[in-house]
Amino acid sequence: MKKYSDEVIEQIVEKVDILDFISQYIELKQHGKDYFGVCIFHAETDASFSVCPSKGMWFCFGCGKGGNVIQFVQEYKKWSFNKAVEYFINVIGGIKIIEEKSETIKFLKQMNKLTKSHRNTTEREILPSNIMDKYQKADIQEWIKEEISQEVMDKYLVRYDDRSNRIVFPIWDNKGNIINIKGRTLYENFKELGIKKYLYFYPLNRLDFLYGLYQKKDTIKEMNEVIIFEGSKSVYKLESWNINNAVSLETNRINEYQIDILLALKCPIVLALDKGVDLENIKKDILPLKKFTDISVIYDENNLLEDKDSPVDKGLFTFLQLYEERIKI
Repeated sequence: MKKYSDEVIEQIVEKVDILDFISQYIELKQHGKDYFGVCIFHAETDASFSVCPSKGMWFCFGCGKGGNVIQFVQEYKKWSFNKAVEYFINVIGGIKIIEEKSETIKFLKQMNKLTKSHRNTTEREILPSNIMDKYQKADIQEWIKEEISQEVMDKYLVRYDDRSNRIVFPIWDNKGNIINIKGRTLYENFKELGIKKYLYFYPLNRLDFLYGLYQKKDTIKEMNEVIIFEGSKSVYKLESWNINNAVSLETNRINEYQIDILLALKCPIVLALDKGVDLENIKKDILPLKKFTDISVIYDENNLLEDKDSPVDKGLFTFLQLYEERIKI
């Protein structure tokens, strides 16, 4: 089997316009310097798939997959690394072929180099601690009606942005730095208007945090359990019911960064993802964790949520019932 040199890989990455290439398979829209679309590698409705043309990389914040154009073809075609390289050699032309003389070691070095390259492209700006002061501190009746207390909204600096008619709140990393602002539209007909329900105001780069962990880490250790939701709104609602050991992924799949964070917590995990969660995908995601802690998942077998999504959407009583009926995996 051929082993291709670093020079061959670099030629392919340089010659292929990653934005044009991936746009053949995914509809992408520009947001800042990057482009976003709906990932084709896992089931989702939000645009969590990103392409960074300046770095020649793609990454999905939902399923955690990413890389350069070669890894994209590998994933899309279900091909080996070598077959993906050969595909580009045949399509592009003019590639100087240099076979790798060594065995597996150089191949693994190449893959490691690509992974490190991706990780190193994810620097982000730390936002001012008073950045939320520019938004209105208002009574957000839409969330109060959903049993989210004003006290909890004040704690998490939930505000109102009148320019975009959005509920806005800061995103903290695990060290307490504000790294982004997330907005939730208040337009009920947002789909008709072509507006995203949720969006980040700044490039997020990567999901290497659990929302709420900075505020709840000590409580989670004391309770020896962490409950994990998809979204921050569910965290707010649970805390409004005085249950203070919940965090959120800010997506529907656990990624490699969040796995590392959960390993460090060293406590049992309860996954409280939205209705219709794929148990098989969950089992794959949490495989690195199963050896180190107990994991259970809230699964709505009896349709207690009816037409709702999050396990907290039907109130405290229903959540507690779902919690008691959770499935150990």
